[in-house]
Amino acid sequence: MVQEGLKPTISCFSSILSTLASLEILRAGKNIHAHVKKIGIEGDVFIGSSLVDLYCKCGETKDGRLVFDSIEKKNVVSWNSMIGGYSMNGQMDEAKYLFDNMPTRNNVFWGVIIGGHVEYKQFDMVFEVFNEMLLSGETPTKPTLSSVLYALCLCKCGLIGERQGSPWKDLKTRVPI
Repeated sequence: MVQEGLKPTISCFSSILSTLASLEILRAGKNIHAHVKKIGIEGDVFIGSSLVDLYCKCGETKDGRLVFDSIEKKNVVSWNSMIGGYSMNGQMDEAKYLFDNMPTRNNVFWGVIIGGHVEYKQFDMVFEVFNEMLLSGETPTKPTLSSVLYALCLCKCGLIGERQGSPWKDLKTRVPI
């Protein structure tokens, strides 16, 4: 495209990076990253979010975090890319730290963090974060409820609520359905 004298747009770069992320082609993604850095658009939220996604899908969360930190005006997509990237790479402490320090949260973010804890069988954290979600007044989505129910099933349905002092023994009375 560039060789033909055409100037790629931000949307074009973002699409290319998303495709490379899906295919986990890190080398080509790094080449695109170098190019967008050279032309001065690395800090754009769409380019940055796509780069974060690329690095995280390729297992390079440190590089993803460097890009995330360089994004000037972070939006829902950039926050989700980084938190989701940490989650998919099993770095749940980092994901939770970032989640706890976000300016605003919505039920999508709660679902991402809960789903990550389920994926890595961190069931106490699933229930702790779900409790935080309920206490914050956020209504869980169907996928979030499914994740929590799945975690409960994996904990042999009901055993978790039998622990001394467990906040989950009265779970059925606190979940708005």
